[in-house]
Amino acid sequence: MIQIGDVLTLELMSQEDESEAEKFKCRLVDIKDNAFYIDYPISLRTNRAAFLLDGTQLKVTFVGNDGSSIYLFHSEINGRVKKNIPMLILTYPGDKNLIKIQRRQYVRVETAVDIAIRPLEYEFDPITTITDDISAGGQLF
Repeated sequence: MIQIGDVLTLELMSQEDESEAEKFKCRLVDIKDNAFYIDYPISLRTNRAAFLLDGTQLKVTFVGNDGSSIYLFHSEINGRVKKNIPMLILTYPGDKNLIKIQRRQYVRVETAVDIAIRPLEYEFDPITTITDDISAGGQLF
């Protein structure tokens, strides 16, 4: 699901307006028990390292192994440790408590539009019909 070296996006949960919430990027350095060890997060707004206090509530998102699925979990900062590099410790609720985020949303519009269907390779009269609905993925007729 998630591996050492993956990029995590952190978002402060204390923000009232989610569009204004400060976001940070960091890397997963180590995993032990139910804890993630991450390098110090970098603010996406200022491009500088951020200092986050212990107990700070966060929304954490990451891209899954398939490269297209995005997962979210709620976490908090549990402490700091310095081995080779300074790291923050985040709580990890486990793979079973991850929320899969659907970023794309197709809207279907129910509408009746006259259409004519004709294949490019064959020569015959077009088939005329009416659509049932139209979406970004196509149309139902």
